[in-house]
Amino acid sequence: MTNIIMAIVIIAIWAIRKISLEYKVNNYPNDRTDCYKMSYDKNMNNLSYTQVKRNMVNGKYDKR
Repeated sequence: MTNIIMAIVIIAIWAIRKISLEYKVNNYPNDRTDCYKMSYDKNMNNLSYTQVKRNMVNGKYDKR
């Protein structure tokens, strides 16, 4: 029984983190993002889409 509860808790935490990241990405201002930096970083460092989204929300691809 405890295994089922732990599995549900882990899945709930994963889902909340995924929904939170998608919400942040959807509400991030597009005019602040440099698409060239984003695509260059993704291709040169072989990043996943999730890691690119995290970097974008953290401000790594902001225009300076």
